[in-house]
Amino acid sequence: MAKLTRRRFLATAGVGGVGATILLAEPAWAPPKKPLVTTDAATLVTSSGARLNGTVNPKGSATTYRFDYGPTTAYGTSTPNVSAGSGNTAVAVSADISGLSSGTLYHFRIQATNAGGTSLGADQTFTTLAPSAVWPSVWPTLWP
Repeated sequence: MAKLTRRRFLATAGVGGVGATILLAEPAWAPPKKPLVTTDAATLVTSSGARLNGTVNPKGSATTYRFDYGPTTAYGTSTPNVSAGSGNTAVAVSADISGLSSGTLYHFRIQATNAGGTSLGADQTFTTLAPSAVWPSVWPTLWP
């Protein structure tokens, strides 16, 4: 919701030596501001998932955020939209993603939207872990 600000004006009028001063107040709406966003480093990276992190400052308007991610900067996949509130301070946000391919480079960014518009965070990358080595089940039969 936009903030209401007040402007005050003084008007003076006079006729025949008699004057009056009137205080006029005109409400004016300040346009809403776009949210501020920061894409932070991914954490809890595994061979098939990661936690994407960022911050969102809603700038006083109801704001939602999501993360876009994929193998290129075209991304291609997004997390669901989640509320970041409507405050005026940055809040830490995150989303856990899964179903990723092991040993693969992924790009991601945060995106937040409110009545003032949409803000896109800077691109970040992470690489999922390579699959862990698994010993074949035949090994125990090779040793006496």
